[in-house]
Amino acid sequence: MRKPVILAAVAALALLAVGYVFLLPMIKGKSAEAVEDDEPAVTAARKKARRASEPGLIYPVPERVVNLAAPPGQRHYARIELALEFAPPKGAKKHGAGQGGGHGGQEVALDPALAPVVARKAQIDDMLLRVISAKTVDQMTSPDGKEALKQEILAALEEIVHEPSPVGVYIVRLVVQ
Repeated sequence: MRKPVILAAVAALALLAVGYVFLLPMIKGKSAEAVEDDEPAVTAARKKARRASEPGLIYPVPERVVNLAAPPGQRHYARIELALEFAPPKGAKKHGAGQGGGHGGQEVALDPALAPVVARKAQIDDMLLRVISAKTVDQMTSPDGKEALKQEILAALEEIVHEPSPVGVYIVRLVVQ
């Protein structure tokens, strides 16, 4: 007696899913084909949200100590470790490498798609030093300041590396003194 009830529930869910995918766009005035044609018109924010749902290629930036901007006579520094995320190339197979962060003294092999990032390591390190050293203790410790730092690093990273496309900056570890 339970099997027919379960089968009916599964069939009802399948019909709801099909109705949602095919009928809802038509009700809103668009066919399924028109929805696919709208893909190039998707805003940058929606593209970023979609990328966020799919894990990208992670380039770990080793921990570094950077002097922060401070008034004369005061010295402050930040010890920071970052992870830079890049969109995987279209059609690329997932290698699984470059996703672990490399903690525990283990070297993690980077995904071959990150070769252009590795080639720009000197420019990336220079940019990170310039951006982080311009920050004050308050900017490095407030939630808004951390978010602004990540956005500034991402914007500067987009100027340096075009492919693979930078999509995120993550603060893995941060100590400010």
